[in-house]
Amino acid sequence: MMRQYLNQERSTPSYQRVFGQTSKSRHQSQSKGRLRRGLTLLEMMIVVAIIGIIMGGVAYKIIGFRDAAKVNQADADFRMLGNLLEQYRNSNGHYPSNANDQGLKALYEKPTSSPVPKRWNQLFKEIPTDPWGRPYLYEYSGGGRPVIISQGIEEADESDDLRSDDDV
Repeated sequence: MMRQYLNQERSTPSYQRVFGQTSKSRHQSQSKGRLRRGLTLLEMMIVVAIIGIIMGGVAYKIIGFRDAAKVNQADADFRMLGNLLEQYRNSNGHYPSNANDQGLKALYEKPTSSPVPKRWNQLFKEIPTDPWGRPYLYEYSGGGRPVIISQGIEEADESDDLRSDDDV
């Protein structure tokens, strides 16, 4: 028996004796390990679905923040345009009228229709568009302060219009 063991030790390389594996058994354990370490198709589909749900929630939140930022930008534009209209009134004694060549256009181009301003000066290079890419609208009834209007997200839907006289 001892002789048989010694013969086996001589024929088996030293690393196999230390680790107790023959080349065949080592190959079998590696292939089983690969199967155990990999993911099945079902597991991959579940992971992709979970990532998709998370990304959808994040995108929904980001869109909400972006819309809130646009409303805040419109409010800042209302304050800026309101200040420019006050400067116009202080220089000329009145606000621009609703006439075609007046309104917000009177801040960057001298009006030619009545009432023509006495001491007009250019207060702005051009009127910015609202955060949704549409021009601001101007309303002035002759009493009080003028109202600046942003048409909001949908031009045809007046319920989402933002007005400078709204309490925000």
